[in-house]
Amino acid sequence: MVIIDANVARRISRLFELPYHKDPRGVTWLTRVACPLTPKKAYRDYDYAILDFTMNVCLPKSPRCGDCVLRRQCAYYRTTAR
Repeated sequence: MVIIDANVARRISRLFELPYHKDPRGVTWLTRVACPLTPKKAYRDYDYAILDFTMNVCLPKSPRCGDCVLRRQCAYYRTTAR
């Protein structure tokens, strides 16, 4: 099971250079992208870790890209944050 809120939608949008939807309800492609990234076991731990990550690193304003472990894979970092 995957949790998708505005923070998770922002992270996915930045990571894969996809449109950002502040209200992710009903945005089916978000679920299609997020589900394969979510492990079958320990999905709760993963979901909470992603929520923490989006609240501490991948911030809406002034994201801390220099501290991000995903910056090499992140489209936002490659095109915007440098």
